[in-house]
Amino acid sequence: MPIIKFSGTTQKQIEEYSKKVDEICELIVAKKENIFFINQDVDVVRGNGEYSIIVNVEWMSRLDKQQIFADHLKSFFGKEGTTVGVIFYDINEKFYLNGKKVG
Repeated sequence: MPIIKFSGTTQKQIEEYSKKVDEICELIVAKKENIFFINQDVDVVRGNGEYSIIVNVEWMSRLDKQQIFADHLKSFFGKEGTTVGVIFYDINEKFYLNGKKVG
């Protein structure tokens, strides 16, 4: 399970990335039905005026998968020199789906 929240990108790009869900499942060892893609629909501007993409990943802790997933996100969204920041939040034993604890 991760909940993947995107800021600074388009709905179309998120939908394209979501088509890689099977690949993502293998990379991070997650069930397809427990992956959520959320468009936060905001622009991200750095102090130098450049636009960036920030991805917040809320998931059950996978320390060995953070770099792998960050690289995967960068390879998809980081084309043409776009800066991609990824922040991981561990929500171990804090996520409920339809009233049932996941993880």
